[in-house]
Amino acid sequence: MPPIPPPRADGFTATTPVPLYWAEYGDPAATPVLVLHGGPGASHDYLLPQMLALAGNHRLVFYDQRGGGRSRHDDDREPIGWQEQVADVARVATVADLLHVDCMDGHYVPNLTIGPPVVKALRKHTDLFLDCHLMVDNPGVLLAAFADAGADGCTIHVELGDPRPLFDEIRTLGRRVLAVQMDV
Repeated sequence: MPPIPPPRADGFTATTPVPLYWAEYGDPAATPVLVLHGGPGASHDYLLPQMLALAGNHRLVFYDQRGGGRSRHDDDREPIGWQEQVADVARVATVADLLHVDCMDGHYVPNLTIGPPVVKALRKHTDLFLDCHLMVDNPGVLLAAFADAGADGCTIHVELGDPRPLFDEIRTLGRRVLAVQMDV
């Protein structure tokens, strides 16, 4: 695994009820992309180098979601549900032109994260392009659900097999195709 470089900038939000840790990488003048995958301090180090490699000409802003990584507050006894996560995203979405949301099934990668109901809730709070990165064993069974929830595009992993049928299905659903090959 390549080493993780230090962020260009990092800190904690002042616009959310619980301070969320954030870190920025890339060109500060480039188009910002908000990445929600648990964040740079939430034990997702196996993903961060690969996400940075995909950055290209963007400014990536990573957030530790509430309750994870450096955003965790042990003295905060309130339950952390998807509603709080969505409200936090709504507060920080103004810094980006696109939201990249990692959706994990607990099989393809070890974590279980955001699914169509949370994407639907996110859609109510933003008009930004929602790229749903389907880190799942069988993305074909979820494409319609994510499209119905409001995803503008779906990123799938080409190492799962011939991606062309999935590309066709994504386009049939009126969504943009994004593909990536990463070792996860």
